[in-house]
Amino acid sequence: MNTQAEIDQAIRDYQQGRLTD
Repeated sequence: MNTQAEIDQAIRDYQQGRLTD
């Protein structure tokens, strides 16, 4: 399982790295 911090970082990485919107 991921900790909340890891989840939050994954969200940021997703938003910044995968979406250019």
